[in-house]
Amino acid sequence: MNELRDAKCTICKVALPGVETWRTRLECCDKPACHERLVAKRTIYVAAGERNCTAANCTKTAASGFYHIRTTLFACSRICQQRSSEHFALRICAFSECGKTFFGRNTSKYCDVACRDAAYRQLSQSRAGVLLPEFLEYEKVMEDHYSRRGIATARGGMLLVFEFLRDSQIKDVCQINAKVVTEFIRWGEKRGLQRGLGTRLSFLSVYMDWLIYEGRRTDNPVTRFHRVRTPKRLPRPYSEMEMVFIWSLLEKRASTQARLACAIAEEGGCRITEICCLCLADVDLVGARLFIKLPNKTMTERWVPFHDKTRKYLEIWMTERDNSLPIDNLLHSQRGKPFDRATLHNEIVRAVCKTMGGKKINEDGLDVWSTHRLRHTMATRLANNGADFATVMAVGGWVTPESAAGYTDLDQEMVGRGYRDAMARAAQPVLEPVMVKSSFSKYVNKVETNAA
Repeated sequence: MNELRDAKCTICKVALPGVETWRTRLECCDKPACHERLVAKRTIYVAAGERNCTAANCTKTAASGFYHIRTTLFACSRICQQRSSEHFALRICAFSECGKTFFGRNTSKYCDVACRDAAYRQLSQSRAGVLLPEFLEYEKVMEDHYSRRGIATARGGMLLVFEFLRDSQIKDVCQINAKVVTEFIRWGEKRGLQRGLGTRLSFLSVYMDWLIYEGRRTDNPVTRFHRVRTPKRLPRPYSEMEMVFIWSLLEKRASTQARLACAIAEEGGCRITEICCLCLADVDLVGARLFIKLPNKTMTERWVPFHDKTRKYLEIWMTERDNSLPIDNLLHSQRGKPFDRATLHNEIVRAVCKTMGGKKINEDGLDVWSTHRLRHTMATRLANNGADFATVMAVGGWVTPESAAGYTDLDQEMVGRGYRDAMARAAQPVLEPVMVKSSFSKYVNKVETNAA
């Protein structure tokens, strides 16, 4: 993290050997076209000797060149820039066998990736004990079975299982039976892990299924009796008054990217990770819909319709988007990089929240922001305005009615009215049907009469 790296041209991304760069300092190659485009961006130019270095105890002047327009820290080098930034500090590598000091972010624990991986291996060995080979073997299976963020969650869950097996002195995974699973639940409850036990049991169940597939076991000891019931929260949509306030903040302070992302989440119910993965080819302006491709949470492709608000900001954003960037993502940051979940969330938070990272950034706004609550808002609006449940499920991409119901806050007045109407119909007296009696002899006489 502390090593100096060569700069790249901000426009064409060609390497610039021997030139030092950092996050807010923008460099350009010798091409006139690149220089013109850099000048046209939201940048300021600092000449040599114009500003002093903002790092403490540094008497040098800031390096000349282009800086991002929001830059407040002007440094003479990348090291000074890190020292002057409140997000960086002098830290000690958390890997016990390293112990080096380095300048890193406040959340940094290790000086480089090698130390991070070594610390993880050390932790795995201490928690898995003699079953470390089995864990490392299954770790490769988890990387293929789970996707993206699920890999880290599954790895942590299985490490907890193997830690329990180590404490229980179980040296063979084939010794795991239903009683051992019950003891694991009690062991987790004693450690205050009730909230995540259900998820960890599901990881253990998948591991047992894999052992059966490999021919090492004949049964899965995780049964329905081990199921841990978790409390279910009510749907949490933003109210209509809250949505009016949110959009007033977005219109006043947010970038076009943030407005478009919120419009897609509000009208289409897309998850924030799905919005980050949208590409230009996934937008169908004629059909007013977006294509959600794989991979996603449910591993199911779907088309998501959108309405007037999304169309409005799509048209605005397509006039602002830098189409010369070597990326196909629909949204990108002001630095020309695709959004991920964290950066897009922070882009919206800067506009709608009063605080960010514990520091006050706006005089008015929300206390906390959740893009996922717009997904609740979409489902609630559709259900309360006449859409059938199949439509709600199709738009949101839910595979079960139970999942969709957790996002849909039905209007209680509408529920009460429907209940009263149904009860009124049930209370109405049932009229006895008039029974027409007949006999076979009457039928024979009628046939003979018609024949005559």
